[in-house]
Amino acid sequence: MNMNTIVSNSVNLLSTSNINTLSAVSNIAKQQIPIMKRTFFNVASTSSSSSLLFNNHNSLLKQNSILNNINTHVSFRFNSTEANSGKETKDETKKEKKVEEKREEKSEENKEDKKEDKKEDKKEDKKDEKESEMDPAVKKLLESKDKKISDLQNAYKRALADTENIRERTRKEIQKSTQFAIQKFAKDLLDISDILKMALESVPEEKREDKSDNILYSLFTGVSMTRTQLLNTFKKHGLEMFNPLGEVFDANKHQAMFQTPMADKEPGIVIAVQKEGYILNGRILRPAQVGVSKKPDDSEKK
Repeated sequence: MNMNTIVSNSVNLLSTSNINTLSAVSNIAKQQIPIMKRTFFNVASTSSSSSLLFNNHNSLLKQNSILNNINTHVSFRFNSTEANSGKETKDETKKEKKVEEKREEKSEENKEDKKEDKKEDKKEDKKDEKESEMDPAVKKLLESKDKKISDLQNAYKRALADTENIRERTRKEIQKSTQFAIQKFAKDLLDISDILKMALESVPEEKREDKSDNILYSLFTGVSMTRTQLLNTFKKHGLEMFNPLGEVFDANKHQAMFQTPMADKEPGIVIAVQKEGYILNGRILRPAQVGVSKKPDDSEKK
């Protein structure tokens, strides 16, 4: 077999992924090297040309180095494939172990659940056996005790509900007491607001904006600002004023001071307000004192 053909066949096989074939080629090449050396010595003994001997020697060295490279490449590829296959087998064995461990854990949990179920069944069976073995007098005593226990539990629940209701009522009462703590004090201040209003109304409308009379103008302005600040303070503490002029009479919010027959208005309409009403945190502190219209009589119409 020629050395060039061996090398070309080896190089072509290196492009494939068949490691067993590459290793076979390497073994064949190793076997051919001593044969080629013997042919070389025979040629050296018979040849008379030293140049031919030198060329054959160089070609033999080159072919030997190529075969060594093929051998190292084949051994490297073979070792890498063995390592990869070993890793894959290790990973597969680890996965199989994990799956087996999970199965064992599940089987153990199922066994424990079955054991607990069996224990509960046994307890129930024992209870049934004991009840069947009991005397009727003992059964009656147990039933009476169970009834007493249920009655006590119901009484306890009712007591808890009652205490919760009392707690809620006391909380609301405390909240109301805090909201209406200033009720008496605020009611006394309403008279001051009414007096300031009467003082402002005593000034004629044409002189309220007349700056020629500086004293009257300054006095009116000061009293007006005082009443405005007082009403803002009332509002800040939950006390608000309302004027029901033109509204329908409401006995819960209004106090009728007089009635006037009016043909151009429906009966029960507020036509005049003597004193405004005040509300403290949604509760009527003072109803508005108003005059209400009524339907005129026939004699009044004539």
